Amino acid sequence: MRSTLILDDHLFKKARQRAASLGTTVSEVVNQALRETFSRPVPKPAKFKMVTFGDATLTQRHEPADFAEAVEDDDVHSLAR
Repeated sequence: MRSTLILDDHLFKKARQRAASLGTTVSEVVNQALRETFSRPVPKPAKFKMVTFGDATLTQRHEPADFAEAVEDDDVHSLAR
């Protein structure tokens, strides 16, 4: 399959040098590099852990409207001063 890639100049130069040293093409060097990269498993990100304070058994649900109301109340109180 043919495709156009945009490579950093430095990477292309290294790929061209590698291809010359192996007696192959830049395309084959890129193909091999991609094969090696995709053959490695992708590590799963660490599970997100939220640090909380207070009773961890109590849950609280917040909706965007709740925050909007809190901001509005804060604005009203700060302007009333």
